[in-house]
Amino acid sequence: MITAFTSLTPAGATFMDWSWHWLRGSDSVWNQDKGWLPITNDPTLKMNAHGHSKNHPIGLGEWKSFLESARHQEDKDISFYPIIRNTDDNDMEFVDNINWLIKQKVGVVLIKRTEELPIGSARTGNTNDRPFYLMSNPDIDKNISLNKLREIISIRLMGQQKTWLEKIETAFSRLDKDVFIVTDKEWTTDPEGVMTEIFRYFKVPIAPDRLSHWRDVSKKWQEGYRQIQKFYYEQMPEIADKIVADEDMDLGKLDLTFFDECMIMILLMKSHGKRLLLPDENFPKNTKDLHKFLK
Repeated sequence: MITAFTSLTPAGATFMDWSWHWLRGSDSVWNQDKGWLPITNDPTLKMNAHGHSKNHPIGLGEWKSFLESARHQEDKDISFYPIIRNTDDNDMEFVDNINWLIKQKVGVVLIKRTEELPIGSARTGNTNDRPFYLMSNPDIDKNISLNKLREIISIRLMGQQKTWLEKIETAFSRLDKDVFIVTDKEWTTDPEGVMTEIFRYFKVPIAPDRLSHWRDVSKKWQEGYRQIQKFYYEQMPEIADKIVADEDMDLGKLDLTFFDECMIMILLMKSHGKRLLLPDENFPKNTKDLHKFLK
């Protein structure tokens, strides 16, 4: 059986992929580049499950190449995490590709994003956000200064995310009925319930001796996700509050990304009606220093 675990934006599909193999009782997983590898007993890293050696082909051409290689393996208990490039604009392409997988007799589990904030991307550990936002906003000059890019993205981001979620609703209505869909909220709050339903859907038994250890790993994975949610939904508003109140808070230890800086600017506008207009590319590392640039 060849199974795809995927999502249009990062949402925990790597952990789902590993969980599928672990709970089936697999001792090894097949990687297109490395061959058969022992399955790790704990794929969790600081923020995600990327210790699992998943297959991660990008675009339909690579998907086809992967399937061709996978079908030459004697053991067909093979999985992959297929994605496409430029996910802001290619939602219909993604749906068409997923429907193509169904026609190839591939089992597909899709995690549908419902989270308003694109915080799933924070779990990838990728802090080089500038190229992504330039690609997602092709009208912006690629040589734009970082402080001007922050201003533009902070104004556009929430509206773009709302529009994107609406587009997803429309696009996903065209998915083949055989695609198993689960929301990001369902997956992150009840992973055991979701995995139980997936195994039931594909008529595959869960190995009972693997369940106890999986629960321990699952709790670690969930805790990593909860820490990210806490940062964006609790700590970020606190940072904005302290900037407005001209109170002291050291931001240096938080290692803020470009996205984080934009989120602070968004919260200042949304919750306080204030704009943060910085004179240069530097983003001050203390809330009192940021207060000076409020308008």
